[in-house]
Amino acid sequence: MSNPFSDYKVHGPAEPRRARAAALIDLAIGAFLAILAWPFPVMRIVLTDATGSVAFGWVAHVLLLLASVAVADGLYTGVITLVVKRTAGMYLQDLGFREPVIGWARASAIAPGWVVAGVAGIFGAVGPAGGIAAELLGTTRSSG
Repeated sequence: MSNPFSDYKVHGPAEPRRARAAALIDLAIGAFLAILAWPFPVMRIVLTDATGSVAFGWVAHVLLLLASVAVADGLYTGVITLVVKRTAGMYLQDLGFREPVIGWARASAIAPGWVVAGVAGIFGAVGPAGGIAAELLGTTRSSG
Protein backbone atom coordinates (compact mmCIF):
# COMPACT_ATOMS: atom_id res chain seq x y z
CA MET A 1 0.00 0.00 0.00
CA SER A 2 1.40 3.37 -1.03
CA ASN A 3 1.83 6.15 1.51
CA PRO A 4 2.39 9.70 0.16
CA PHE A 5 4.38 10.65 3.25
CA SER A 6 6.95 7.87 3.08
CA ASP A 7 6.88 6.89 -0.63
CA TYR A 8 8.60 9.67 -2.51
CA LYS A 9 11.64 10.28 -4.67
CA VAL A 10 13.88 13.31 -4.39
CA HIS A 11 14.35 14.99 -7.76
CA GLY A 12 16.60 17.91 -6.94
CA PRO A 13 17.76 20.38 -4.29
CA ALA A 14 15.27 21.94 -1.91
CA GLU A 15 14.51 25.65 -2.15
CA PRO A 16 15.29 27.47 1.12
CA ARG A 17 12.02 29.43 1.03
CA ARG A 18 10.01 26.23 0.72
CA ALA A 19 11.96 24.76 3.63
CA ARG A 20 11.17 27.86 5.69
CA ALA A 21 7.47 27.52 4.82
CA ALA A 22 7.56 23.84 5.80
CA ALA A 23 9.23 24.66 9.13
CA LEU A 24 6.57 27.32 9.80
CA ILE A 25 3.77 24.85 9.06
CA ASP A 26 5.35 22.36 11.45
CA LEU A 27 5.80 25.07 14.10
CA ALA A 28 2.08 25.86 13.80
CA ILE A 29 1.28 22.17 14.31
CA GLY A 30 3.57 22.12 17.36
CA ALA A 31 1.84 25.24 18.71
CA PHE A 32 -1.55 23.61 18.25
CA LEU A 33 -0.40 20.48 20.10
CA ALA A 34 1.14 22.54 22.92
CA ILE A 35 -2.00 24.61 23.36
CA LEU A 36 -4.12 21.45 23.50
CA ALA A 37 -1.94 20.06 26.28
CA TRP A 38 -1.35 23.31 28.22
CA PRO A 39 -3.38 23.61 31.48
CA PHE A 40 -4.21 27.32 31.09
CA PRO A 41 -6.13 28.23 34.25
CA VAL A 42 -4.09 26.00 36.53
CA MET A 43 -0.73 27.30 35.28
CA ARG A 44 -1.90 30.90 35.39
CA ILE A 45 -3.04 30.56 39.01
CA VAL A 46 0.06 28.63 40.09
CA LEU A 47 2.45 31.07 38.43
CA THR A 48 0.62 34.11 39.78
CA ASP A 49 0.88 32.65 43.30
CA ALA A 50 4.51 31.59 42.79
CA THR A 51 5.65 35.00 41.54
CA GLY A 52 3.52 36.99 44.00
CA SER A 53 2.34 39.28 41.23
CA VAL A 54 -0.33 39.08 38.56
CA ALA A 55 1.91 40.82 36.01
CA PHE A 56 4.91 38.57 36.66
CA GLY A 57 2.63 35.55 36.73
CA TRP A 58 1.34 36.38 33.24
CA VAL A 59 4.86 36.97 31.95
CA ALA A 60 6.01 33.62 33.35
CA HIS A 61 2.88 31.96 31.95
CA VAL A 62 3.48 33.28 28.43
CA LEU A 63 7.20 32.45 28.49
CA LEU A 64 6.53 28.88 29.65
CA LEU A 65 3.79 28.50 27.04
CA LEU A 66 6.20 29.61 24.29
CA ALA A 67 8.81 27.18 25.59
CA SER A 68 6.23 24.39 25.55
CA VAL A 69 5.43 25.25 21.92
CA ALA A 70 9.10 24.74 21.01
CA VAL A 71 9.25 21.47 22.94
CA ALA A 72 6.00 20.20 21.36
CA ASP A 73 7.29 21.11 17.90
CA GLY A 74 10.55 19.27 18.56
CA LEU A 75 8.73 16.17 19.81
CA TYR A 76 6.32 16.27 16.86
CA THR A 77 9.16 16.67 14.37
CA GLY A 78 11.27 13.87 15.87
CA VAL A 79 8.46 11.35 16.15
CA ILE A 80 6.85 12.09 12.78
CA THR A 81 10.22 12.11 11.00
CA LEU A 82 11.02 8.68 12.38
CA VAL A 83 7.59 7.11 11.98
CA VAL A 84 6.24 8.69 8.77
CA LYS A 85 9.57 9.74 7.15
CA ARG A 86 8.69 13.45 6.68
CA THR A 87 6.59 16.06 8.42
CA ALA A 88 3.29 17.52 7.27
CA GLY A 89 5.05 20.79 6.38
CA MET A 90 7.56 18.95 4.22
CA TYR A 91 4.74 17.05 2.51
CA LEU A 92 2.76 20.22 1.81
CA GLN A 93 5.84 21.98 0.42
CA ASP A 94 6.94 19.00 -1.72
CA LEU A 95 10.10 18.35 0.30
CA GLY A 96 11.65 15.16 1.61
CA PHE A 97 14.85 13.83 3.10
CA ARG A 98 17.47 12.85 0.54
CA GLU A 99 18.40 9.86 2.69
CA PRO A 100 15.97 8.09 5.01
CA VAL A 101 16.10 9.04 8.68
CA ILE A 102 16.78 5.84 10.60
CA GLY A 103 16.91 5.65 14.39
CA TRP A 104 15.77 7.78 17.27
CA ALA A 105 19.17 9.44 17.62
CA ARG A 106 19.13 10.79 14.07
CA ALA A 107 15.50 11.96 14.32
CA SER A 108 16.24 13.60 17.67
CA ALA A 109 19.26 15.37 16.20
CA ILE A 110 17.23 16.82 13.30
CA ALA A 111 14.31 18.08 15.42
CA PRO A 112 15.98 21.01 17.25
CA GLY A 113 17.35 22.42 14.00
CA TRP A 114 13.90 22.24 12.45
CA VAL A 115 12.43 24.06 15.48
CA VAL A 116 15.06 26.80 15.15
CA ALA A 117 14.27 27.07 11.43
CA GLY A 118 10.58 27.53 12.25
CA VAL A 119 11.19 30.14 14.95
CA ALA A 120 13.63 32.03 12.70
CA GLY A 121 11.07 31.79 9.90
CA ILE A 122 8.59 33.75 12.01
CA PHE A 123 10.97 36.70 11.75
CA GLY A 124 11.53 36.17 8.01
CA ALA A 125 14.95 34.52 8.25
CA VAL A 126 15.66 31.90 5.60
CA GLY A 127 19.18 30.97 6.77
CA PRO A 128 18.46 28.15 9.26
CA ALA A 129 15.90 26.50 6.98
CA GLY A 130 18.21 27.00 4.00
CA GLY A 131 21.04 25.25 5.85
CA ILE A 132 18.87 22.26 6.64
CA ALA A 133 17.52 22.25 3.08
CA ALA A 134 21.02 22.26 1.60
CA GLU A 135 22.25 19.51 3.91
CA LEU A 136 19.31 17.13 4.30
CA LEU A 137 16.33 17.96 2.08
CA GLY A 138 15.41 17.76 -1.58
CA THR A 139 12.34 18.54 -3.64
CA THR A 140 9.91 15.76 -4.46
CA ARG A 141 8.37 17.61 -7.39
CA SER A 142 9.47 16.24 -10.71
CA SER A 143 10.64 18.89 -13.15
CA GLY A 144 8.47 19.43 -16.16
